[in-house]
Amino acid sequence: MSLSLTLSNALSGLQVTSNNIANVNTAGYSRKVVNTSPRVLGSQGAGVEISAITRAVNQFLQRDVRTEAGILGQRQVRSEYLTRMQEMFGSVGDNTSITATIDAFSEALETLANDPESAAARLGAVNGATSTARSLNDLSRQIQSLRDQADREIATAVEEINHQLKVIADLNEKITGHRATGLNTGELEDQRDAALDKISKYMSIQYFERSNGAMVVMTAQGQTLVESQAAELGYSASGAMSADRRYLPPGHPDYPGTIGGIILNPGGASDPKTIASRDITYSLGAGSLSALVEMRDTTLSDLNAQFDELAARLRDELNAVHNQGIGYPGSDILNGTAEMPLGGATAINGTGIVRVGVLDADGNLQAWTDIDLSLMATVDDVVNAINGVAGLSASVDASGRLSIATTAPGTTVAVAEDETSPTSIPIGGTSRGFSHFFGLNDLFTTGLQYSSYSSGTVSTSTRVTTGGTLSFQTKAGTFSVNYTSGQSLDQVARAINDSLSGQGIRAEVQQVSGGVRLVIRNQTDEDFVLTDGGDLLAKLNV
Repeated sequence: MSLSLTLSNALSGLQVTSNNIANVNTAGYSRKVVNTSPRVLGSQGAGVEISAITRAVNQFLQRDVRTEAGILGQRQVRSEYLTRMQEMFGSVGDNTSITATIDAFSEALETLANDPESAAARLGAVNGATSTARSLNDLSRQIQSLRDQADREIATAVEEINHQLKVIADLNEKITGHRATGLNTGELEDQRDAALDKISKYMSIQYFERSNGAMVVMTAQGQTLVESQAAELGYSASGAMSADRRYLPPGHPDYPGTIGGIILNPGGASDPKTIASRDITYSLGAGSLSALVEMRDTTLSDLNAQFDELAARLRDELNAVHNQGIGYPGSDILNGTAEMPLGGATAINGTGIVRVGVLDADGNLQAWTDIDLSLMATVDDVVNAINGVAGLSASVDASGRLSIATTAPGTTVAVAEDETSPTSIPIGGTSRGFSHFFGLNDLFTTGLQYSSYSSGTVSTSTRVTTGGTLSFQTKAGTFSVNYTSGQSLDQVARAINDSLSGQGIRAEVQQVSGGVRLVIRNQTDEDFVLTDGGDLLAKLNV
């Protein structure tokens, strides 16, 4: 009997040693140690027996490795997406980069300025403008494609985390059962560690082991992921991404925005407060999942906003210059691109003098009127002044766009600024000349131009220094919102939202790299004219 037990102990030890050797290169395998204790029969010593087979694991080192794994996963995602963003720009010497495209367009405009009668130069300028617009649009689409990919990867990561949480819960049940019956649990614990390793790459976790061998896993904030059973993370990919699709965190008045959050144990909850209390989107800690959220919601969104600003500034600056000139050859009709929200009743509150006239086939001015905008209260006043010119007909269509046309064949419309008293019509935090305000002679046309207003990036601590009144001209009428000295941008946004909640206009303070920006938009994409009785919009560079 004694020899039989001895041989059995020896065989068990050899099996453990054999497994250790065979799995020396197996990822996730921990070395097993045979622990022995004295065997006593009656009052006499009878050798030794195997008391337990344990794992040689440094748990403190394991925790450090998992923490670093999360940091590594986070940095790998950032590196991947930042590399792809850099590839979008192209290198400095790359002829297809956005910088090279804009430089080529600038050179084409300079060539045209030196030889405006050259058909080749005119065609080169048009082609340069087309290439620039196409490049900017392509970049915007690529950014949204990257955001869409990040969003889909978020959904995949959530599925994998849920799977590993269930694995841990199942292994907990097996481990506690084995320990209760005295069976070895080393291999099961290795499998559980492997599942913990996988989760730690996606998000920060805390964990501890109970006396019965069960592992409790929690988020970095202490919310339970695994105890007696596995929790579930709920998330659904948002589908095709666009610039206006954004996730808004709990506490935001429009939570969760147009992209849902990552919800712990959603369980069919429909109450917004309940859902918000379980939203862990911005509390994932380190890991690839939080990096994907960062790319989708911050890095790529900021990049898109910067391209939007670049495109808008390029468009506005070129259109401002282009609208100061007269087309050659001329046109018998000028159709505005900007939609006046109240049509002819829209107030303009402009200054300066603009000449509107008729040119014959040889380019000679036949009839004209000089319109002093300080005497024009509304767009209808401008229309009536133009209609007083023989050979011209002005009107505002059903969408609120101004149109000026000739009534005689072979004649063209001319709109020119008075160089000594150029026109200025306030809009947002700036002003535009007469033709530019209505979009009568735009080089770049972008459809709705006054449906959204955005400030430059300012500090999060920015406050109003001087009170004033914002005026909103919408299709429903004109509305005023007061702002006072000392208000934060959030307070200004809330005042706008409270006053215009039924008009579809929404203001929000967006977090961007380097600070925040104030964005005011019509959620139905209808134009509205925004002016300021003070200097807030001008200081914010809206």
